Amino acid sequence: MFVETDLNADGTDGTDVSPQNSAEPPSEGRSSSFERILTYFIVASTVVFLIWQYHPSLLFSNTTTTGGDTGAHFSVPYFYIHHILNHFRLTGWSSSWYAGYPLYVFYFPLPGIITAILSFILPYGVAFKLTTAIGPLTLPIAIYYFARSMKVGYLLSGLTSIMAVAYLFDRSFTIDGGNIASTLAGEYSFAISLSLCFFAVAVLLVDPGSTKRRVASGILLSATLLAHIIPAAFAVAILIFLAVIRRKRNLVLGATISILIMIGLSAIWEIPLIVNYSFSTSMGWSRITTYAVSLFPSELRVYIALAVIGFVASLFLKIEIGGLFGTVAVTSAIAFVFFPLKAVYNGRVLPFYVLAIYILAAIGVYVIVELLAALFGWRKTIFLQLLPGVRSSIGSSIGLQIPTAARYGAPTGSQDSSGGILSDYIAPAQSMARATAKAQVASIRRALYVLSSVSILAVVLLQLVGSPPWFPIKVTPSFVPSWIKWNYTGYEAKVGFSEYRALMLEMKSVGAKYGCGRAMWEYNSNQNDFGTPMALMLLPYWTNNCIDSMEGLFFESSATTPYHFLNQSELSAAPSEAMAGLPYSGINVGLGVQHLQLLGVRYYMAFSPALKIAANENPNLKLIATLPAISPTSTTPVLTETWNIYEVSHSQIVTPLTQAPVVMTGVTNAQSSWLPPALLYYQNPSEYSVVRLASGPAGLLRVPANKTVTKTSPLPSVVVSNLKVTNSTVSFNVSRPGVPVIIKESYFPNFKVSGGLGPYRAAPNEMVVYPTSSHVTVSYQNSAADNLGTIISLITLVLALIAVERKRILAIFRS
Repeated sequence: MFVETDLNADGTDGTDVSPQNSAEPPSEGRSSSFERILTYFIVASTVVFLIWQYHPSLLFSNTTTTGGDTGAHFSVPYFYIHHILNHFRLTGWSSSWYAGYPLYVFYFPLPGIITAILSFILPYGVAFKLTTAIGPLTLPIAIYYFARSMKVGYLLSGLTSIMAVAYLFDRSFTIDGGNIASTLAGEYSFAISLSLCFFAVAVLLVDPGSTKRRVASGILLSATLLAHIIPAAFAVAILIFLAVIRRKRNLVLGATISILIMIGLSAIWEIPLIVNYSFSTSMGWSRITTYAVSLFPSELRVYIALAVIGFVASLFLKIEIGGLFGTVAVTSAIAFVFFPLKAVYNGRVLPFYVLAIYILAAIGVYVIVELLAALFGWRKTIFLQLLPGVRSSIGSSIGLQIPTAARYGAPTGSQDSSGGILSDYIAPAQSMARATAKAQVASIRRALYVLSSVSILAVVLLQLVGSPPWFPIKVTPSFVPSWIKWNYTGYEAKVGFSEYRALMLEMKSVGAKYGCGRAMWEYNSNQNDFGTPMALMLLPYWTNNCIDSMEGLFFESSATTPYHFLNQSELSAAPSEAMAGLPYSGINVGLGVQHLQLLGVRYYMAFSPALKIAANENPNLKLIATLPAISPTSTTPVLTETWNIYEVSHSQIVTPLTQAPVVMTGVTNAQSSWLPPALLYYQNPSEYSVVRLASGPAGLLRVPANKTVTKTSPLPSVVVSNLKVTNSTVSFNVSRPGVPVIIKESYFPNFKVSGGLGPYRAAPNEMVVYPTSSHVTVSYQNSAADNLGTIISLITLVLALIAVERKRILAIFRS
């Protein structure tokens, strides 16, 4: 069984050093205070170092953050604040991307909440930046606090916080979460969750029997889960591991209560997620197969060597924190290699493997420091260990007489059994010498600790800036500092900003002139000159939600995602084709325009010469605007000569059906069941006249999912008027109730209809309604799952508060 390290929680080694038991002055308290203050200084220095690297002048400048996914994330909390949180909802509907999707149902709402809170006192741009940085900035403190909660001494705890900095600047992975590179790429939610995870566990470990700490831990675990599910699972795994290893009733009970509180408080988000998970989309990410390179990258090898020392020492010395992170490293490596692809993307375990390596390396450094200090102490004290026998032999050989004890002021019987004349003062001299040696060893130990700490930070800084010409080892500068500047200088500082700004202003003007609606834009990775290839995902942000972008983040959050990427392949010269396993056809403007009409897309934005030629010849595309597509300040042209903006004809959001729809049999709403037949339908325009449903009124024809149907019963003509579309509602009038209409908004179970039957899910992922009155409204509302989750979370919160304040509550009732 693993036990605590050889240092107590107060930084001492447990030795009784009181004056009555040793000739050493009572200096251990001062030594402990010195180590405590020194460690606090080291931890504070790590935070200052991180803030310095993040450039406060950039963090507090109100620019539009860009870079990787972060450049698209920027618009999400803004929409969340102004359209969902202001209605006191945790999740809701966003029309910004993918013809609409449920916002924060399949993703994590806490970062949006943090940004909202900060935006009350800071400009939105600054609030968003601080949210993206808060995870890395607090991780060294979180890991230090976690180490202290495991009764690790100050010196080793300080080393773990320094190694946390080395982990943050690690370059062995750049997207999987935890380190700064991943955070800058867009995984800042993961970083927040990782920091919260250590705080949540540490709060409980300090005193597992405390009701207040159990509740506080449960609340922090809930926050961890609402920031990202993977670090939350890691936190639960740590608690279970320690409960099993320690086998202490208080910890087992405390961990159980904290986890139950986490589940209960998070039910408001968890239950809708679980109930609706079948409507999410799997992107088919490929697993990482470069196992050796990923697990043993060159820049990590020195730390791995130190980690091996730390882990072996932990096994022999029964250092609990080393046993914990050794287990994390081993199990993460095994999971990385052998995890089934469908269970989870195997790259998701790399952050925990790498973090474990750095923490174990801290233990390795600590063990080396202790061994060096012990070696110094051994050399100083070995003579003292031999001194009694040596001096006794000398005294006997020269025939010295034994003096009385009283002569030297010593109590009777204090003579050494050797009978030497020096026996009355050898023992005190030995004790004082040992005390001096011990003080020297403590000084050497602290000096080595400071040297180690400074050396680790120096290595991190060397990796960031690169080695000077005279340095014997050549170190390539890290891309992380330049990436920080790239993100936080914002879109405004990029070479393509003048083009980007002109394009956003033009689309805002198009919306005002021709009407608001969705836009499909041609993808090209060269759009990184704007700040990120995802820059045009901010169309809703720059146009005040007048022009929505078909492409967006949160691919998994929308069941419409697959159809967009098919459109992207047909309408882009260099598409990303990000989703695996789709029947991509390459450039096909004719089919692409039909798909835009099917999805209710109003505008198409093209820049490639071949696509513009084909678009100009398409009768369903009307050229309505052109503008230069080359930034005059760019050394490498961003795109080509012009952006062409087209209006797509016959692309109304609400359209009456001309033929009776059919219901597919043998198909469920689960994306795995729904997608194959929906794709067959989507790729065959000859079937578009007969809409396929997942369910419908009893009188509709039922057909097998793979059966081709091009004609059914004709329907009376209907006029749709007074159409009004908001972020979460579609309302309209019909001239003839009873005739079904299709609403080209992404289907989701939370939509309810007033003045009609339905909505019924229609291929590819839209809604069909049977009006029962002349006015119909379809709106996104709370579902039974939402209401159940909210009730459970409120009950949990009330019970937790009662548990914390039960004494006061009982006193009130008794009075």
